[in-house]
Amino acid sequence: MRLALFATAVALLSSAMSARADEARIAPTWEEGIEEATRRNVPILVILQKDGAPMPFQGHLRQAAFVGFVNDRCVVIVGHRGGGHEPSKRVERDKTEVEYCPIYPSIQCSVHNTMYDMYAGRFDYKDLPAAFICRPSGDMILDKVERLGATAITDKITDAQSGIGEGVFFSEIERLERKLQKGDEKLAEGKLGPARKVYEAELEDAAKAVLRATCEERITRLDARAVELIAEARAMPAGKPRSDTLHRIEREMRGRPPGETAAAAIKELGE
Repeated sequence: MRLALFATAVALLSSAMSARADEARIAPTWEEGIEEATRRNVPILVILQKDGAPMPFQGHLRQAAFVGFVNDRCVVIVGHRGGGHEPSKRVERDKTEVEYCPIYPSIQCSVHNTMYDMYAGRFDYKDLPAAFICRPSGDMILDKVERLGATAITDKITDAQSGIGEGVFFSEIERLERKLQKGDEKLAEGKLGPARKVYEAELEDAAKAVLRATCEERITRLDARAVELIAEARAMPAGKPRSDTLHRIEREMRGRPPGETAAAAIKELGE
């Protein structure tokens, strides 16, 4: 279960990190938005709008300061009742053509249509636009957010964070992932010791539970790869290469379970 949740988190993070910096990161589904907000313990900004009516967030989401704030400090979920706009198309860096919503460029129109159809009914409002600040669970903290300006909305999100406790900003996760990438590269090369050094250093520095869990998952991957390399070494013919490999793994993973497994293999095989 833990690995499955981590895989989902990685998928969400990868999608988020690939979004353009000047676009609001909008959750692709209600469930994924709740999951990210819960994992990071941050507020959710729910935006409900429709074609043919005022759309204040169309302006807000084009302000760099506002976009930067919500991308970092909360999860954004959008429900939009369409009918007056059509999807646009653009060519990505890999030369593929993709559809996107001209109002919310980081998602397709199907995302905001589905969100509106399935989840707008959770909220109490008389007309659109309507916006709400919610807990990570999706329960409302503040309504009538659509009446506020961009700066006032960011202030209310900050207040909401104070009420729900310490959260993890996206920039913190992004920064950590960049550092852990150095360890990932070493691990891909089979360099267990250097990878371990990176992961354990970041774990020691991580002050928040989500960041610590991210580092711990990397160390779990490291252990798993070490076990694979021990199995591969066991399958090698007796001789110096096998001995050197097992001794290197034992040395680099000493103090962790794979180090003990390597030591046992050395003793068993007489290496």
